[in-house]
Amino acid sequence: TPEVKDVLIHLGVSKEKLCVVYNGIELSKFSEAEAYDRAQFGLNENDIILVMVAAFRREKDHSLVFKSLHKLDGRYKLMLIGDGYLRSQRESEVRELNLIDRVVFLGARDDVSRLLKTCNIGVLSSHWEGFGLAAVEAMAAGLPVVASNVPGLSDVVNGGGILFRKGSAADFSEKILALEDGSYYNKIKERCINKAKNYDLQSTADELIRLYKKD
Repeated sequence: TPEVKDVLIHLGVSKEKLCVVYNGIELSKFSEAEAYDRAQFGLNENDIILVMVAAFRREKDHSLVFKSLHKLDGRYKLMLIGDGYLRSQRESEVRELNLIDRVVFLGARDDVSRLLKTCNIGVLSSHWEGFGLAAVEAMAAGLPVVASNVPGLSDVVNGGGILFRKGSAADFSEKILALEDGSYYNKIKERCINKAKNYDLQSTADELIRLYKKD
């Protein structure tokens, strides 16, 4: 991202040697994936399922999502995809907030595209990000995405999904609740699908080939 480029320049790398090429994904893998039957995860059709694909590491702010979920009504559930050294600590937080029946820990999975299609809203709560590939995948799957307004991630989501103030559970909750308006939900969904097209894997490959061929 441009933010990563700026960091490298600050560290002394000549900007003439740098070029930003965004990560890419296979869009059809996410847009055409088949949703699972929610019942196999203990969820039902009336649930509003938030999904966050993120390792349990310091840069991710799962705790903010838990605090927000605690204040949202029981229709809201949370699916977590990923693993990491802070997982047990996050599981303890969920128990302390009495959310154990509303949060599903799935660990590392190789069927992320299908899991995304099973949910309603993609979320990515971070203290900092380099890029935010998980946000691109959720947007490509047709989910409205609500993400932290931090460098790197904001560049990916802006113009597609919704950004909330880093560390603000109140702002996060407000942005989530706004999506209960069906027309607004569909508007953000379409924006996300269109924004995800900027990260098509073929475009990334074409740009890399162009750079390697450049004199």
